This record gives sequence, C-alpha cells and structure tokens, in this order.
Amino acid sequence: MTFQKVRISIGGLGFVVGCAGPGPAPDSADPAEDPTREVTSQTHQELSNVAACATDPAEALILRHGVSSSPASYGGGTCTAANLVDLVNYVGGVGCQMPQCAHPIAVSWDAALPETQADCEAAQVAAYVWDKTASPPVYKGAVRAIGTWNASTARCSGPILYIDQTAIGALTAGHSYRFAVSARQGTSAANTRRVVTWAF
Repeated sequence: MTFQKVRISIGGLGFVVGCAGPGPAPDSADPAEDPTREVTSQTHQELSNVAACATDPAEALILRHGVSSSPASYGGGTCTAANLVDLVNYVGGVGCQMPQCAHPIAVSWDAALPETQADCEAAQVAAYVWDKTASPPVYKGAVRAIGTWNASTARCSGPILYIDQTAIGALTAGHSYRFAVSARQGTSAANTRRVVTWAF
C-alpha cells in the first residue's frame, strides 16, 4: 500500500493530509465574473466518463463548501490528466453572502492568462460530474468552456464553468459529488494548467 497527499478544504480553509491509495500562478479567474462560452463538442484527450474517473482516490476533498486549486501538472492515475475532487455533503449555498454564491459551483482556469487571441480561444476547462451519494456513482454529465478574447482591450478572460448554468444544472444540497476537472492549453493531456474548483 502506498500513500498520497490529499488536500481537504473545510469551510474554505485548506489542509493537506495523508491517505491510503495508489500512488501559484497570476491572473486566476474569479467565478464572480461573467461566464465564458460553454462548449461541449470536443472530448478532452484521455478524460471521459470512465469508471476510474468516478472511483479513483480523490486528490482533493471539499467538506460542505470551500475551494480546491490543483497543481500545474496532475492526473497521474488511471483517470489521465484530470484533477479528482470530492465534494462531500454539499451545503448548497445556504447562508452564503459572497458574490460567488450566485453560482455556487464553478470550475475555472487558475494559470497565467494567454496573451494572444488564438491561445486564449484554445484555453479551456472541462468538468465531468458524478453524484456519489449512492453506490455506484451516478454520472451527471460533462461540460467544457473556452477562453474569451476581448478585441477592444486585447486581453483574455480565462474559461469558467458555472455548473448550475450548464446542462448538468444545479447540484443538490446534502449530496456528495465527484468532479474530474482539467484545464488545458488545447485538448492534449500533456498541456494541463492549474484549475480551481469552487463550492459555496
């Protein structure tokens, strides 16, 4: 048996602990901003609705609500190039007064922003979601967003997925969920970037 480090977020405070199982960047996107375009036509290389993505040990745990930010490189297990995040006993935005609570579940780009239009529109985040309240986990769907280039300012807005505004829809308070998330410069599994998962 080997041990891996797992990041746990409790009410927004992060802790790193060891658990049994197989073995900072500028300009991070803020989910309070307007959403970018959602695209669902492409499948990320080696990231899909496979059993391993739903059942492999989590790399981060969010208890009720909090934030998890991945390293720049991730997904060394059988769910390739995905950061696996478990949201346990989701609080569902109850009592939250922050601006982010308008869209209580978000997955966003957390790396340096691209500086050209082509690179901006190749930047993307993807999220695959399962409800883990019951066994086996129930697949909820997969969604993807790409960066948005502002021609007037020549600046890129990083891709953001507001889960409640996608085909997946609002998640249920009191349930537990698995997120397989990835940020990429393009679709290649070799080009991961830091990705942040928010739950309020």
